[in-house]
Amino acid sequence: MCFFFFQAEDGIRDAQESRGLGDVYKRQLPPQPIVEGSFSVLEWATIFYYADETKLLTESRLIKTRLEQFMSKHQINTTFDNFKTKYYEAKKRINEKNDYPINKLELIIPFLKENYKQTVTKVDNDITFLKENKPEY
Repeated sequence: MCFFFFQAEDGIRDAQESRGLGDVYKRQLPPQPIVEGSFSVLEWATIFYYADETKLLTESRLIKTRLEQFMSKHQINTTFDNFKTKYYEAKKRINEKNDYPINKLELIIPFLKENYKQTVTKVDNDITFLKENKPEY
């Protein structure tokens, strides 16, 4: 008596017959909702930066007031001083150092589209600029 074992190329196959590569994509999970609590303080500070630069926040002339109101609205769990420090870090890395992590910008885009859609063009432009001007090490 002989037994033959075959291993599928991509793991276990569905009982359903495959109709081509497109099926793989159709069976993938739908996009997950944006979970605000999953953003780092730097990412939240970056969201604030773009919303503030685009004049979408309160009319207060004081940055302190705008920061506090933003933190309260989005229930950001950090100290005011830490949030302010991260805001200035994000602003500097985007505008001066040109070394802000592109993946972090891409991560916040769905949230911005949903909550501050007027910022998305600026973020897209910054991503393009950062990709074109990546510092070489």
